[in-house]
Amino acid sequence: MKIYTIKYLFTSCFLLIASFAFTQATTVLVESVGGTTAYSDLQTALSAAQNGDKIYLSGGIHNPDGDNVIVNKQLEIVGAGFDLDTLVATNASIIRGNLTLVNGASNCILRGFKVEDGKLDIGSGLSSTDDVTNIFAELCWFEEGIDFSDSGNAQAPPSVFLIRHCAFGDVAVFYALDVTIQNCLVFGNLTTAYNGVVVDHCLFENGSSVTLEANNGMITNCIFLGSSFFSSGESNIFANNVFTDLTPGFDVEDQVENAFLSNEAAIFGELLDLNFNPDVDYSTLPGSIVAGNATDGSTIGHEGGTTPWPSNYLPNTPYIWNESTIATQTNSNGDLPVSIKVSAQ
Repeated sequence: MKIYTIKYLFTSCFLLIASFAFTQATTVLVESVGGTTAYSDLQTALSAAQNGDKIYLSGGIHNPDGDNVIVNKQLEIVGAGFDLDTLVATNASIIRGNLTLVNGASNCILRGFKVEDGKLDIGSGLSSTDDVTNIFAELCWFEEGIDFSDSGNAQAPPSVFLIRHCAFGDVAVFYALDVTIQNCLVFGNLTTAYNGVVVDHCLFENGSSVTLEANNGMITNCIFLGSSFFSSGESNIFANNVFTDLTPGFDVEDQVENAFLSNEAAIFGELLDLNFNPDVDYSTLPGSIVAGNATDGSTIGHEGGTTPWPSNYLPNTPYIWNESTIATQTNSNGDLPVSIKVSAQ
């Protein structure tokens, strides 16, 4: 993590920063080739944005009425993060209600915000000629899960999705191809009806279930806390996972090198909450059965692999850290001396 110190900002710059960091009013910046424009409403910003633009969400609650937020363009949407403990100054970036990607939203990037009282809905209402492809979501919290189940394009369903470093509830993969879920925290049920879903280095919370109704799925290097499993497809592989249940209710043909424990205390040192909470420490114990036993030699679960779960949930964009010094009057040059430490992951 890099720490930058900014000093001697002009008064107008300070006021802009203050509007982002120290008030509850939300601001949405649309960065395009022609410059950057500020909006006070998310849907208005989305309507004004053009393909390829980047949208920055300030801390606070966007779309407070909970209406369905529609994205129909190629955009990168970046928030400040969703963990209040590491966002004392900016507050978490929250979109209230469903976030729906429809035709035209291919190649979107979603990073660093929470979808509250809603889900990420991919392909809802698509016609037989529509398509949504190549979506990347990182460092987001989708409170009610991710839904690929309402696409009208069954002949050419949405495809190529990478969900990484996210926390979410239920995942329904009924109309989607080439879905990869990597280094995530899953607090609901995973159901697949299309072939080739890959789930690697994830943590599944107690009470979750995995149902594979398709073929050639691969679930590897994961930690399952009392989850149940059912597979009616063929050639679905569960390999090198750790289960905190001696009899997890398998109905899966291909099991390879899985381990079964009586509970999760041997992995985490305690029993975990049933719902995701950023304040909970999901770190595994050094020397436990998951340490160094993944297929790549790393830790089994969300902390392993080539892209381990980050400890602070923050996107790779500058945010204001809780340390600043602001003068009470301008200096002889007319500048207001300000020292703010800005940390970028």
